[in-house]
Amino acid sequence: MTGLGERLARLREFSGLSASELGLMAGLSHAIVGLLERDDRPNPGALTVLKLARVLGTTVEYLLEGVGGEPTKEKVLEAVEAARARLAESELPLDSERPARSGTGG
Repeated sequence: MTGLGERLARLREFSGLSASELGLMAGLSHAIVGLLERDDRPNPGALTVLKLARVLGTTVEYLLEGVGGEPTKEKVLEAVEAARARLAESELPLDSERPARSGTGG
């Protein structure tokens, strides 16, 4: 019988992401991802599992209980690309990259 950790690790392998990359895309630390993959964190929060499921193109039910079947590698890769796009859209430019404001200075 497989648990959350094994399912999460398998989908992360499908995705080609490191634990750090998955954590970044899900808004979690790589340490949390590692703890979950090793089943060292019993009872993860619902929001944590939801964030991981969204990035990996699966459901909370699949990650927690294996219900609904494993998503295909193609579905996982598609979801990861969508997560990359969301992350890129949300990143703010560094101060040095912001366009200079025109106007009068005081």
